[in-house]
Amino acid sequence: IYIGSYSAHEKATSEYGRTKLELEKFFLSLGQTVVKPGLVIGNGGIFLKMSSFARKYPLVPLIDGGKGKLTVVSISDLTTSLVQLIENPRAGCFRLYNDEKVTFKELLVQLKRLGGFKTLLIPVPGQMVYMGLWMAGKLKLPLQVDTGNLEGFQANQSVNEPSDLLQFVSHEMPLTEMVTNSLQIRPQ
Repeated sequence: IYIGSYSAHEKATSEYGRTKLELEKFFLSLGQTVVKPGLVIGNGGIFLKMSSFARKYPLVPLIDGGKGKLTVVSISDLTTSLVQLIENPRAGCFRLYNDEKVTFKELLVQLKRLGGFKTLLIPVPGQMVYMGLWMAGKLKLPLQVDTGNLEGFQANQSVNEPSDLLQFVSHEMPLTEMVTNSLQIRPQ
């Protein structure tokens, strides 16, 4: 099973998205299984970085007011789906995320509320964020994100691929439950 990405699509602008797309095409041409998860809500990866940032800093920028949308999937639903694909292999591409996208603001509001964080969410124009990330890159500041991440997020806004998650789980885990579960598990 090759783990692809929601960011891998024909409109991808980031090196990450374009590379993932080429790899997905390669594995599909061999009759293999490709899984394209949304943002995995669990205690690791990008979501853990987001959670740690919201916990640590008093201000969190909401790019363009947080209106950008994300596909999300709980670590539990993703794991359940992967186990089924391992036990009963099937060739093809499987998009694993909840049917309904959530806004970046909605995700951060839930994270803040359920985590009890005192963080202020500040709307910031996307161009300002881009310029800040560009400058940070030129100065070689150690940030968790860069302009490529922002460009990829913006390119994903025009993608609307249907989910296959309900082929593997009886119901999608709601965002509130995903975030609550992720906050109850602490990294080792």
